[in-house]
Amino acid sequence: MNADDFQKQLEIIHTCLEQKVLLLTNMLNITKEIEVQSMNEDMFLDDLLARRGNCIERYERCNALIKQQAERIKSNDENYFNILTRALLGEDTGDDNLAELTELAIKGQELFERTKKINEQAQKNLLEQREKMKEELSNFRNSRYNTSNGMFH
Repeated sequence: MNADDFQKQLEIIHTCLEQKVLLLTNMLNITKEIEVQSMNEDMFLDDLLARRGNCIERYERCNALIKQQAERIKSNDENYFNILTRALLGEDTGDDNLAELTELAIKGQELFERTKKINEQAQKNLLEQREKMKEELSNFRNSRYNTSNGMFH
């Protein structure tokens, strides 16, 4: 592999990491909307879930492309691959060429964790809404049953 090919692979990885940060930012914003909707009795999640699903698919494609490029680097320079892997995990490598990749990886990890935390709260809210609806439905059924029994006594 010549230096130009090597640089091109790093550029592709860099572009993918930038895209992942954008996608994670979108997922965070959508997840915030889902959390707000999850607190309402009249929630409309279909569009939000579809939009987030689209982001997740694109995110996974970025991961696949990063893996592909990293494997190409590994096949030519396993030592540099190990350094690159550390950068992609957000660890300082001491390599100035990888500093920006490391920063993007850290930013992506932070966005992912924030999204995960908000998503957990949204799931909790949805479970609470479900239990509330089940209780209301049960009360409604019981009141109809009791009313109809009273009519036939």
